[in-house]
Amino acid sequence: MHLLDTSSGTLHYFATPPTRDADWEGKSEGYAILSHVWSKDGEQSFQELKALIASGAGLEGVSPKIRDFCTFARRAGYRWAWIDSCCIDKTSSAELSEAINSMYEWYAVADTCFVYMEDVSDEENPCLEDCQFGRSRWFTRGWTLQELIAPRAVVFLSKEWRYLGTKASLGDAIQTITGIPEAILNHVAELDSVSVAQRMSWASRRQTTREEDQAYSLMGIFGIHMPTIYGEGQNAFVRLQEEVLRTIPDQSIFLWDLDSAPSIELAFDSSLRLVGPAEVDHSQNGLCKVDSTLFAPYPSAFVDCPRVSPRPFSGKLDLTFGIPEYTVTSYGLRTRLPLVPIMLSWYYTAYLGLLECEDPEGDVMALLLQPPPPSSSMSPGWFSVGHQFVLSDTPGSPPLSSHTCYVRFVGLSPDMLQNVHDTIKLTEICIPLRWSHLPPALRPTRSPSQPRHLPTTRSITTVVIPTWVTVNLKKAGFDVTLHHATLNHYHTEVLRVTDQPAEPALLLQSRNVEISIYLWSCPCPPHGNNRRWESLCVSVSPNSLPSQVFPEGMPWERLFLNPYRCPANHIAEWPGRSQDFEPSSGLRIRLTLTPCSAPTDERISTYILGVELRVASGSQWDLEENIPASSAIAEDRLSQKDPRRPIPDRLLDADSSG
Repeated sequence: MHLLDTSSGTLHYFATPPTRDADWEGKSEGYAILSHVWSKDGEQSFQELKALIASGAGLEGVSPKIRDFCTFARRAGYRWAWIDSCCIDKTSSAELSEAINSMYEWYAVADTCFVYMEDVSDEENPCLEDCQFGRSRWFTRGWTLQELIAPRAVVFLSKEWRYLGTKASLGDAIQTITGIPEAILNHVAELDSVSVAQRMSWASRRQTTREEDQAYSLMGIFGIHMPTIYGEGQNAFVRLQEEVLRTIPDQSIFLWDLDSAPSIELAFDSSLRLVGPAEVDHSQNGLCKVDSTLFAPYPSAFVDCPRVSPRPFSGKLDLTFGIPEYTVTSYGLRTRLPLVPIMLSWYYTAYLGLLECEDPEGDVMALLLQPPPPSSSMSPGWFSVGHQFVLSDTPGSPPLSSHTCYVRFVGLSPDMLQNVHDTIKLTEICIPLRWSHLPPALRPTRSPSQPRHLPTTRSITTVVIPTWVTVNLKKAGFDVTLHHATLNHYHTEVLRVTDQPAEPALLLQSRNVEISIYLWSCPCPPHGNNRRWESLCVSVSPNSLPSQVFPEGMPWERLFLNPYRCPANHIAEWPGRSQDFEPSSGLRIRLTLTPCSAPTDERISTYILGVELRVASGSQWDLEENIPASSAIAEDRLSQKDPRRPIPDRLLDADSSG
């Protein structure tokens, strides 16, 4: 490791971290280590620091954070100091991987860890509720979790580099903020005494800049080592769980939950028949979800995990099944679990896989295992995890599809286990570990990509009108007005999509024609097969909003409260993303909205607007002077493109063809 000389700022290499050793009569010096949140503008790197020191600038030339920490550590009696931002050569993948795998130990053997909190003032008591200390970004970052737990001596410093307290003196407040027991913080209890699921929950609300660091920042918490491969994305957290399962005999790693809906407490009779308050959703029989695998896709899945402890079956109800063994295959995890059949309905049987875990009430935790449907090609013994249930408001009433919950595991009391003791059978099974282990025919529509804590509200929709569209409209004699339009980074006009159609986004005016085009995002919830971002609505009127969109006397807020009364202006309902409007007799306008992304991509909601105007011969709309010379070509092209409609007498085309 490289350490900073706090007097000169030079970097020195140590094969092993220097620690104080009483046998050396104090001649060996320990080192101070800094824990901090990186600046959004970046930090000085290893190469930048070496170049500054080599130029003779000394500590006066380095960043204020490095200079102030060296000054503080030197006054505290430390010659050596370590900072993650400038003491690791990140251009060397070998050194970076070594540092990440060794970092927990480096913090653990440091003489003192100083935590610099740049968003906390020393003028406020850090023990108060809702104080700056509790709201600090430092408690939200992934890497700072191990930096809090590993060192024995942790000193918190304010943004003025003044003393706030120590991990020991602020232990009660830190436990409230982080959920980590004070005994773990102060090394009174061993970290290994806490279940894997509970340790995962400590990281469930923390974020990292790189997705892979969600896994790499937890290696020290579980005492494991693995290669770091930046670019592997979500696979890093799956690899972490594989290493944990291989290293720690704790099945609580399977007790996570992605469902953000309130949990449903399933009730069973003495023979494990489901008696309420929920009913199994048979429409989901045999279908898999993101929750159907054994491994969680990201740490936030453990945010509400139960407080459980590993407990072997030996001595409990005369259950002895030996030591669990796991084999990872291309189909998932092959192992032997005690299975208990349960009746979810009069004709549907699922199974509970008993785990060697108990909650504080002494209930044994069990995974709800779903066999594949009979039509599936999966062999017997393959199971997915969990099932969807629907909840009824009152006993005897039909279930409400809006009150659904995906249940992955349940707790079984000792009495209930005793009642079904004779039905428990040790069975060899295979359960998918990760997304790729799910059979393609049973997979959900897309792979998980967003953490649970991110909002799932409708994304903002943007509509781009290319320059050639407005140019052709102007050539045809129209004045084009774009209300509140902005230029994007491609210098293309972006039309404003509002929450209500208060004014037209696009106004076309000529000598005897005026056309208003309204764009708005309907506030109704998505229904049917429509994705959230397909709630874009469009209406066209020669002067004002058409009466069929807003019935007389009904405000638009009331109209959109019920999704089934929405006007048929959702572009999701347009065949081929194209729709014809006829504001007045003889005048027809066709709008085409082309998505800029693949149909399966729900993250991007940008459309390109195309406009075509058609005028019938002899109509009141006299646009003869506005017909461009290329209209005959456009007319022939349109007739080939759209055989559903007759060729109009005259055509104005302002779409992408020019």
